[in-house]
Order: sequence, then C-alpha cells, then structure tokens
Amino acid sequence: MAQRFIRPRQLWCHLKAIHTGGFIYTAPFSFCKHWKALYMLVISPVLTPDITLVDPKPGMVAFATNLTLPYPWYVHVIGLTLITLAILGFIKGIRTQEAWSLAAYIGFAFVLHIVIGFGLATFTYDLYLYAGHYFFAFFLLAARFIMHLRHVNVKKTLLGLILLFVIVTLGNNVVKHDEALHVIERSYAQMNKASK
Repeated sequence: MAQRFIRPRQLWCHLKAIHTGGFIYTAPFSFCKHWKALYMLVISPVLTPDITLVDPKPGMVAFATNLTLPYPWYVHVIGLTLITLAILGFIKGIRTQEAWSLAAYIGFAFVLHIVIGFGLATFTYDLYLYAGHYFFAFFLLAARFIMHLRHVNVKKTLLGLILLFVIVTLGNNVVKHDEALHVIERSYAQMNKASK
C-alpha cells in the first residue's frame, strides 16, 4: 500500500533490484524467511562473517556474507549476550531519557534497514546491513546495565566475560579479515583469468 504513495509509478517488487544496487526493492520483510537479516544487522558489524563473491558481471563486483556457511558457536554466544545485556540495560533504565534516546537509535536502524530498506527477494545478499551507525547504543545500554549492578561479584564476572568476548572478537576479526582478503584476491584472479 505504501508503494502507491511513495513511488506510484514504480513497484517495489522488481526483479532488477540487485542490478540497480538494491535501490528498487524486491520483497517485503518476512521474519520466517529473512530472520538472518536481523542477526546480521546486530552481529556481523562486530564479528566479521565469511564472505563470498556476488554474481560477478561486467562492471559489477560485490562481496557479501556467505549465507551458506553457518556462524561459529562463539558468534552466537557473543551476539546473544550483547543483545541480552542491551535489552537488560534498556529495561533497567526504562524510566530514563538516556535509555529511550539510545533505544531510538536502534529503532531507527531497524526501520531504515529492515522496514524501509529491506528488499532482497531471495535474501542472497546483504547489501546494506552493515551500517553500524546505531551500534554504539548497544554497547552503551549493555554498559549501563553492568554499571548499575549492585552485586560486585556479578559485575566482576560480567566484566571478565566481556573482556574474554573482546579477545575472541579481536581474534575472529583478524582471521576473518585475512580470509576475506584472500577471497577477494582469488576472486579477482579468477575473473582476470576468465577474461583473457
């Protein structure tokens, strides 16, 4: 219905969306089909995923998350812990303006990238799920929850866990960035070989 008001002459459901840079939307968001988008919106900007070359065509080369590979178990643990701490931080500060202003950044990112900007019919690509402009709010809400804990031992345990997560995240990102550079290098080498 909204497409009639926003773009009356141009339907969002358009198969050429990928070839026009994702600016023409191809499908409304469906949680049962596209749940990974939410996960990627929150987790992938922190923990670098595996990437793959996306449909190499003349004049268009793009790399995206390889959705055929599962996330490692530690990515799920770190990601869900971060989300849980942020939710608990919001709940703990629900009566404060600070918590609501931080939640607004996350809500805006959800609306921008999922409600308005989502539109990949087969969900093979993740064109603009890595923005991260909202991500500081997750960290601040999680930190707010930990800071306001009264039990010192629980606070120290959570801080130790966060430190462990930072070390694992650093290791993951160094390894995955190195792998990503090799994927890019191999892909360009194969494309150059094919063009000769």
